[in-house]
Amino acid sequence: MKLSFDVDRIRREMKPIDFRSEPEPSLAEQKYFRFYHLDLESQIADVGHRFGKFSAAGYDIATHHYYPTKTESRGVVFVLHGYHDHVGLYHHIIRYCVERQYSVITYDLPGHGLSSGETGVIHEFEHYVDVLDRCITKVSKYLNEPRHVIAQSTGGAIVMDYVINRRFTKETCPFDKMILLAPLIRPRDWWRGKILYHMLKYFVKKINRVFTENSHDFDFLDFLRHKDPLQCRSLPLSWVGAMDRWIQLFEFSPGSSLSPVIIQGQQDGTVEWRHNIPMILEKFDRPQVHYLPRGRHHLANEEIAIRKRLLKLFDQYLN
Repeated sequence: MKLSFDVDRIRREMKPIDFRSEPEPSLAEQKYFRFYHLDLESQIADVGHRFGKFSAAGYDIATHHYYPTKTESRGVVFVLHGYHDHVGLYHHIIRYCVERQYSVITYDLPGHGLSSGETGVIHEFEHYVDVLDRCITKVSKYLNEPRHVIAQSTGGAIVMDYVINRRFTKETCPFDKMILLAPLIRPRDWWRGKILYHMLKYFVKKINRVFTENSHDFDFLDFLRHKDPLQCRSLPLSWVGAMDRWIQLFEFSPGSSLSPVIIQGQQDGTVEWRHNIPMILEKFDRPQVHYLPRGRHHLANEEIAIRKRLLKLFDQYLN
């Protein structure tokens, strides 16, 4: 695969993100922005875009900040991606937010995209939560608007863990609205996967990734399989082990008085949503659950008709 931007150069030259200045992106960064349609500052009037890194949990975290330049921001929306994803796949959601005069904070998880860390690896899910906590703390020094979060799959797991185990209440929670898309607790066929993990973990470090049809947008699926230079091509078993430990901890964690919004596709073949949704209903105080009958797992990149329904649901909570 011929790269249209220099991944190693961007990582090597990436500067700390500065929420007070507007540095000119490097040529390599501009090519990266264009490749993933992240150059919204050149597509939409009066939108600014900062890019850089911050340090958290031993990682350098590649981070984007979009913001209105001539009008007052309506608030900050944190956008968290799922496992094997990266920020470049979330331009639809970022565009939705900036077109409605929201600021957006979004970053690549450790081991994903342009962030540091071995590809696809995390040794404990708590590291993901620590990164989110550090990001919120850093952003809060400069941006005091209302804060919301939209999180897909593993991103949803991170948010749920964060607000439950940090014991946030409605008065102390850093997010006014939490919108979780196909949130992960157990993946599909987890008991079978768990047995295979315990059989293989002593012999191999990773297995080849199987690309599933997790969207009805077949151009998106083709892009993931053949054209995305930041895609992870394997499944490290250390990540599966970290997920196994996290599932056990989360399922026995205390409840929360918070009420997230859950949007779940009923054709999702990636997470065990028939188990996960009742678990979420048990953990939280009357969360609002919306089902998309034709939605598969990657709701952020579903076909246009399904994505329009998704964005209309966003309108109910963010407009």
